[in-house]
Amino acid sequence: MLPHIRYDDCPITGSTMDTLRIDEHNYILSRPTPWDERVFGFKTNELVDVRYQDIESLRHLIALFDRSNRESNVRFSYTRVNTEDKLLRHVLSSFSFYYAETSLSVGINKMDKQDFGANFKNDLPLTVPDTSDYDQIKEIARSSFDYSRFHEDYNIDIEKARDRYFYWIDDLVAQGKQALIYKRDGIVKSFLFYERHDASVDLILAGSIRGSDILSYYFWPSFMTYLQQGGCKKATTVISASNIGILNLYARLNFKFEKTLIGFHKMYDVQGGSEGVRA
Repeated sequence: MLPHIRYDDCPITGSTMDTLRIDEHNYILSRPTPWDERVFGFKTNELVDVRYQDIESLRHLIALFDRSNRESNVRFSYTRVNTEDKLLRHVLSSFSFYYAETSLSVGINKMDKQDFGANFKNDLPLTVPDTSDYDQIKEIARSSFDYSRFHEDYNIDIEKARDRYFYWIDDLVAQGKQALIYKRDGIVKSFLFYERHDASVDLILAGSIRGSDILSYYFWPSFMTYLQQGGCKKATTVISASNIGILNLYARLNFKFEKTLIGFHKMYDVQGGSEGVRA
């Protein structure tokens, strides 16, 4: 399946960070994820950053985090780790964090020098969605994605992963993220949410209606050309390493692969059974 770009990092930005600290050089940053709790029906959080000096400090930090989760009744925790950090990968595994997915950070510089129409048609008419379009966008988000940090986790019910993307659209709209759509005969066929930072742009979430894989080869070059003409010179995103079709599309658009991230997840007390979790 082709029709998506980005794997989610977080539906809501700016949430409060929690800190567990040994000293100024050894600490953990995490945050609650109420957007996940809304879907799964139990307490969740994300391990955002780990800073450590040696393996003893790292083990101590992960033990503190694990104990804090149990005391706070967190049922599910997740993180992404740069593959180069072998020590962190090892320690997380020793605390029963399991491998769930692999993603790639990709980017393109000097967009003003690129010809996005060199390999594909890049002139689809794009518009900014209005209020009446969002129900269609939400349905595309729920039905058309097969890859994400949750879609690829066997321990998470696929329908819960799909619902998470459905509600994510509401979060993105509430945050005021910018959006583009391709619409034909009154039907939204493709969408993009993005965030602009001066001359750079973060591609947050994009997709096309299920069954229209070929459309992705026109929509992606078209929105990249739109952004280029708007003065963007750099674009970044995160994609699933399992989605070979979209990897090839990004390569054809001259994106470069910057780093590999491994998703580690942990379920607490799943034997008791929770909606959306495989017991």
